[in-house]
Amino acid sequence: MESHEHANIFPMMQKEEFEELKDDLKINGLIEAITTFEGKIIDGRNRYKACLETNTKPRFEEWNGSGSLVQYIVSLNLKRRHLTSSQRAVLALRILPALEEEAKERQVNAGKIYGVGQPEEDNLTIDMFEDEKKKVNQKIGEPFEKKSKALQTSAQTAAKIAGTNHQYISAVKKIQKEKPELIKEILEGKKTIQEAKTETKMPHVSNNSGNNEWYTPKAFIDSARVVLGVISLDPASSKKANETVKALRFFDIEENGLSQDWKAKNVWMNPPYESGLIQKFIEKFLVEYSRNNFSEGIILVNNATETKWFQNLIKSCQCICFPCKRVKFIDMKGNPSGTPLQGQAVLYLGRNRECFTKEFNKYGEVVQCNTEILNND
Repeated sequence: MESHEHANIFPMMQKEEFEELKDDLKINGLIEAITTFEGKIIDGRNRYKACLETNTKPRFEEWNGSGSLVQYIVSLNLKRRHLTSSQRAVLALRILPALEEEAKERQVNAGKIYGVGQPEEDNLTIDMFEDEKKKVNQKIGEPFEKKSKALQTSAQTAAKIAGTNHQYISAVKKIQKEKPELIKEILEGKKTIQEAKTETKMPHVSNNSGNNEWYTPKAFIDSARVVLGVISLDPASSKKANETVKALRFFDIEENGLSQDWKAKNVWMNPPYESGLIQKFIEKFLVEYSRNNFSEGIILVNNATETKWFQNLIKSCQCICFPCKRVKFIDMKGNPSGTPLQGQAVLYLGRNRECFTKEFNKYGEVVQCNTEILNND
């Protein structure tokens, strides 16, 4: 029996795992039925193949056709597989074309329901006066517009189904364009997205590139420790970066700090600078602080004063240091980057503004903010 094209999103079992499946079939028979849709296998390709090779009678059940076929297939497979965030991002990219096709079909169906794109003889506005036409068009068009606005983008949907951040899909797309052979290694768990990005030699985000795997110079980390003491949490880090930061706890790209609990004494953060990600990390930083999940924090960002996230930071912080020189971030090999295209800012939230001002004044002007301290600890 032929496999459905969407089922091929996932690779077949490796030889050793497949042999174990055959051994299990010989002992226990086929426990889980093979799912089909319109005469093709959508789940159970390995079970079907194992049945043929062990002379085991296969058992089939038809999918009821309710909802998204892609989401159904992915959901079943993710329950059986333990994938990293990097692997899930590749998976999300692979299901993206199918989701886009499903989205187009939904739009066509919505158009049929609400009268958009119908043949002229079915148009309710025929032979009506102009004012009546407007009323009917509004009645037809409004629900369609609301429905369209409610739809998520295909990339966001793919990320949600695969259980990853939709920004990672953009990174995987870039890797696929620069070095497509690395996609297979990520999918097999041999490399992370960040390791693959390093191999593609994507430049620093402060050179407007979008690469997030660049580290804070040691001098700034040392100064942060003077103010904070031992750093309790770095929610946007990596094992390599934490060799310098020495945070008691850190989250890397696989653990995804956006989905974690930030309860800690203090937080240091140099967030990923990719536009969509930095906004989410800033929002998370401010929400966690407002909830008293940490009482003191220092954050290093580009001085993007025109952005909403930077303006929100200003409203919450007690002081800001504007370094007189652009920060040269460190690459994975320990080398400083070239001169960034934008300057940086270091913002402090907490009660120890005098210590922060004294310590960070050596880098540049420290501006005091008349912001109410939210934390009572």
